[in-house]
Amino acid sequence: MRTESSQLVYSLKTGAAGDFELNSIRGELHTLRPLDHEAVQSSSPVFTLVVCVYVYDSPSLTDCINVTVDVVDINDNRPIVHQVRVD
Repeated sequence: MRTESSQLVYSLKTGAAGDFELNSIRGELHTLRPLDHEAVQSSSPVFTLVVCVYVYDSPSLTDCINVTVDVVDINDNRPIVHQVRVD
């Protein structure tokens, strides 16, 4: 049973190495670099991460969850306007 004095430790078990980091104390997930839909190297701009939490108590407990990050496409390029000549 978890008590107020139990220590929680978060861990990123699997996922896109070099793209994400997980704060082991607060469990906050952050990107390490900007993610661009067009620049994602894989065939799909979706990352599946496995995040685990450990409870160091008596008894120790562990639980893991899949976290899916879907990088959506936005129009991040300026439009190009070509001048049309009308006679």
